[in-house]
Amino acid sequence: MKTHLLFWLKQTALLFFFWLALFFIQRLIFVGVYHSLFSKVPFVDLLGVFFHGFRLDISTVGYLLSPLFLFTLCFSFLSNATLQKFVFTLLWVEVFIIILVHVGELGVYDEWRHKLSSRVFMHLSNTNEITRTSGYAALFFAVFTFLLELCAAILLFKRINKANPIPVDEISQIKRAGTLSAFSFVCLPLSVILMRGGLQQIPINIDAAYFSSHIVANDAAINSAYYFGNSYFLFKKSDLPNHVAQSLSPAEKNKANAFYAFYPSDVKLFENSINPNVVFIIFEGWSANAMGCLSSGKTATPFFDKMAETGVLFTDIYAANTTSEIGNAAILSGFTGLPETPLTLYPEKHRKINALSDVFSKRGYHTSYLFSGDLMYGNIKGFLTEHRFKRLQDEKDFDQKLPKGKLNFYDEALFDKFLGELKNNSKPFFSCVFTGSTHFPYDGPIRFKDFSGEDADYLNALRYADHCLASFFEKAAREPWYKNTVFVLVSDHGHNTPKASYPQDLKSYRIPLLMYSALIKPAFRGKKIYKPGSQADIATTLLDQLSWPTDSFPFSRNLLSNRTKGGAFLSTIRGYGIVDELGGFLYHFDQKKTTSNTYKSATEYNEGSSLAKACLFTLFQYFQAL
Repeated sequence: MKTHLLFWLKQTALLFFFWLALFFIQRLIFVGVYHSLFSKVPFVDLLGVFFHGFRLDISTVGYLLSPLFLFTLCFSFLSNATLQKFVFTLLWVEVFIIILVHVGELGVYDEWRHKLSSRVFMHLSNTNEITRTSGYAALFFAVFTFLLELCAAILLFKRINKANPIPVDEISQIKRAGTLSAFSFVCLPLSVILMRGGLQQIPINIDAAYFSSHIVANDAAINSAYYFGNSYFLFKKSDLPNHVAQSLSPAEKNKANAFYAFYPSDVKLFENSINPNVVFIIFEGWSANAMGCLSSGKTATPFFDKMAETGVLFTDIYAANTTSEIGNAAILSGFTGLPETPLTLYPEKHRKINALSDVFSKRGYHTSYLFSGDLMYGNIKGFLTEHRFKRLQDEKDFDQKLPKGKLNFYDEALFDKFLGELKNNSKPFFSCVFTGSTHFPYDGPIRFKDFSGEDADYLNALRYADHCLASFFEKAAREPWYKNTVFVLVSDHGHNTPKASYPQDLKSYRIPLLMYSALIKPAFRGKKIYKPGSQADIATTLLDQLSWPTDSFPFSRNLLSNRTKGGAFLSTIRGYGIVDELGGFLYHFDQKKTTSNTYKSATEYNEGSSLAKACLFTLFQYFQAL
């Protein structure tokens, strides 16, 4: 029995290293084929390609081994030799697919400049396109590379067979089957741990391999099979095309064009300043419904309310969705996104659009982003890395001796670190900080007990976060860079509160947006902008105030122009909606009905519905073309 168990333990270990070796060889081939693209990549980043991709490799091995364990569990009654043949047959099916994916990636990377994704199915559905665009040289290269990787796999496979001969074990079939079943039963959950990248709260994703400011280095580090599998899952999961109109009428096209049209500002908020510093404070889940300056009732944010008295407050702003990765992307890129289609999860697309960090970086600004949790969530790190943030920090960069909650370090530690970063930044700078203490499970310091009832934990956490914000500004105001800095304070998404407890309620998407600066002209201090808008409108609104071009943000609108139509398109998880000056609505795909409607008449609703339909179509067409 011992010999029998050791055989399968060794077999598993050998298969584990077989896959890691094959992935290493595939990276070598990628670097060799595209060596010209690595000419400007520092040597340390070239080495990092093999180091930083290791965790995704291990996760991929978990996915590849799990069906082998499951098969072994189901057919443990077979003899060692017979079972090994079946397992190896399944292994070679996986090898064939893995090599095919990598060869396909090598073939398209020169043109696409991103890894093989579900986009390939769009091309495979049109064989005429493939035959017309592929020449004999490309075909020869594909066949040659496939055979090369296949030969490498065969050589590795022979080493496995040679290193682990099948034992002659005289134990009974029942004992052998029981031992093998127990072995497989234990290995299956272990493979799941490998798949999710460990026991941490947030499972691993492609973000784990992002480490360089050079796109090609990140692409080489990301495991090709993992990336393709993730893309395929997103491709199969989404039925969004079924919910988007096939075409628009001329009137509907005009509505969308008018909605997204750019108009210059009617006012200039800031005193003349050459290249002011810009700081974005992105709150985790701050709801407008819990803030005194934006709603009636008891406030959880007395300091923010006080800031609004001397800043410029936008009173009717809506988050594009309900998650942090979508909110961050919308704020920085001016693109609201699409239902169940987080922009950050599509590197091949988001790298083709501009973000505010790109604009500021090109103008010589130092760019940085700080978060007190794990930026791996939702591939936020990948998005930020590819959009010119020179300094990117998260929980790994904090003093690990500081007190910490389950998901992040507390806001007071975050703001202290952020203040230190701002002091050391070269000028001018564009710096972002993303808070975390208002995220469930609200396990930050219990300093305030102002609220009781069902939402007390969230509201008291919000009160604590506001206190930390006050401390930050008290210290920042003494810094020499402060008077030449524009602060933009906005939430990544809304939150359920007693006034909006249902996520299909429009009010739950309403968030704060405040521009605050010593540069604001006296006439505009304390001004309120009542025009409905989206967090995606910040980009164009801010850039136009700086008198910079805004044409690289086609879906971000200027909220400081009287000609801009007030409104916000919402791309919810399983639906969409819109808010305008007359009301708003949300529609749910699965329920096939409107779940929230604040329009006062059917005519108003029909107008809003028509605009939302046109916006969804326009955004979808744009996204598909990226």
